[in-house]
Order: sequence, then structure tokens, then C-alpha cells
Amino acid sequence: MFNFFKPKFNIRTKRLENSLTIVANINGKKISSMKCVVEEKAILIGDIEPFRNHKDFNKGYGTMMMNELLSYAKQNNISIWISIRC
Repeated sequence: MFNFFKPKFNIRTKRLENSLTIVANINGKKISSMKCVVEEKAILIGDIEPFRNHKDFNKGYGTMMMNELLSYAKQNNISIWISIRC
């Protein structure tokens, strides 16, 4: 059977004061997000929300979100610090 429905994938970046959120959407539905704190010259990655649906694993969406973060940092002349919570 043919699948004529092609999902629309996009990444949005929201900046509010000192916080930055990168959201991955498929057909307008949030599938994952990355929450960061923006300091004067650094971005601290605080939380990466995992994908809820196993069908979204290993599709490169997380890589696209990280590339969006790197692009944002480069455009704003900011370095990136990765913080991992255990």
C-alpha cells in the first residue's frame, strides 16, 4: 500500500529573556524539545525531552535540533556549554 501522506517536520526556536527552547514538530505536534539557558556568552543545555513515540527514534530529529542550536549560537556569537543531569 502506498503512503501518500508525507509528514511535515519543522524545528522552531523560541527565545524568552534568558531561556531558549528548541521544539521539533511533526504536523504541528510537538515530538521533542530542548530547553537551554542563555547567558551573556554561553548557552547551557539544561533538559532534552525524549521522543515519546518509538517510531520517531533514529530519524535524525535530535541531530537537527542540535544543529539548530549550533546555528543559533553561531549567529549570536555565543559559545555552547553542555550540562548533563544524571
